[in-house]
Amino acid sequence: MNYRHFEAVLRDRKDTFTETSQRKLSRALLALERGEAGPRIDILGNRFVGYHPKAKPVYRRSMSLEKTGDGFKISIGLRNKYDFSKPRLDD
Repeated sequence: MNYRHFEAVLRDRKDTFTETSQRKLSRALLALERGEAGPRIDILGNRFVGYHPKAKPVYRRSMSLEKTGDGFKISIGLRNKYDFSKPRLDD
């Protein structure tokens, strides 16, 4: 979608958006309303709408030994990569 097509649809009402373009546009407008996106300017001075980066937790597989009343138990699952509260089997 280029600027002329966008202008023809919104201002001149000569053309229509495809269903995919309508979905992308509505998703971008919702992101603007929620504050997840905002105006940005690149190095060359071009203005565009960009999404604000969000920090996502990094998960990794983990195995650890836990001592229970019956003996030892192996705990297997996903854990935050930077959570060092429980030692792993490798440690």
